[in-house]
Amino acid sequence: MIGINEIEHEIEYYETYLSKISDELIKMKKLVPEKVMLRAVKHRNEYQYFIRKVGSDGNGIYIKKEDLNKAEILVQIEYDEKLILLLKNAIDNLKKLKEEWIESQVKVRGYYS
Repeated sequence: MIGINEIEHEIEYYETYLSKISDELIKMKKLVPEKVMLRAVKHRNEYQYFIRKVGSDGNGIYIKKEDLNKAEILVQIEYDEKLILLLKNAIDNLKKLKEEWIESQVKVRGYYS
């Protein structure tokens, strides 16, 4: 059976990880222009990468091979943003579980007293 200590430990672990990812995301966002996204296009057997403004219909600005680290940063930013949403959701669910666990323990103790 899962106890309150395990739930609290998981909440603490997820919050620590969320904080770490959020800090890294802030640092990475400083390395690229605001409100841009990565566009990848397969050209023959290779991929070409473009930095594109959000909402733009054009291809964007071509990223040269020597600047592929920009593409990696944009991909990591997108991944981290999605991960942060999932972590926040998981933390909320764990907090709800903790509250329900406490309520159930109060009810159980009420029956035996």
